[in-house]
Amino acid sequence: MVNYLNKPAPTIPEFLFVITLAIIVISLLTYTDIVMHDFYAKPLISECYPENQSDFCVEIRELHNLESDAQISIGSAYWDVLQTQAIVIGLLLFVFRIGIVFLTKGKINGIGFITAVLWGLTVSLLFLAGFIDYGYYEARGMEIPEKLEWLNEAGLFQYTKALGNDPINVEKGDLFATMLIGIGIILFSWSFLIFKWREVRRII
Repeated sequence: MVNYLNKPAPTIPEFLFVITLAIIVISLLTYTDIVMHDFYAKPLISECYPENQSDFCVEIRELHNLESDAQISIGSAYWDVLQTQAIVIGLLLFVFRIGIVFLTKGKINGIGFITAVLWGLTVSLLFLAGFIDYGYYEARGMEIPEKLEWLNEAGLFQYTKALGNDPINVEKGDLFATMLIGIGIILFSWSFLIFKWREVRRII
């Protein structure tokens, strides 16, 4: 595999390696989502409904700098942590890919840099396209709700929620459409670079 990774341009085996890494990362984040949501975030959100002004819920809202009747947004800090993890892991993969080329070749060209970007983008885009949310319901053996309002301002859903019948809230159909868009971007980007680079090499 090192022989594939130390090349400045992307290859099909490299794409398969990266997509495998991405699936592993998304699976681990999904496991984190299940544990942290079901055992911590969900009970807290359920307990602190808008009418509940107990000392505990008031303190929680103040801790999160929320309004006095906030409920769903209590989980925002937890969701932000998941998003941060996905982005940071993507950045680490970007740095790793560039590092491999530098250590073996000593320099990197434009297409090598873009390939490194694709390493990070592949992981981050799967997260932003809702694969963790889909994985959560599949792993729990639960039906996906018809509306997923908590995704309204998350990831790609800020732009894709308008695809369904309700332009304000994310719907079940929006989730599947966004997942397809995410996969489509990844496949197109990798395919374009792999086969375009081959074409350029033949011309040169």
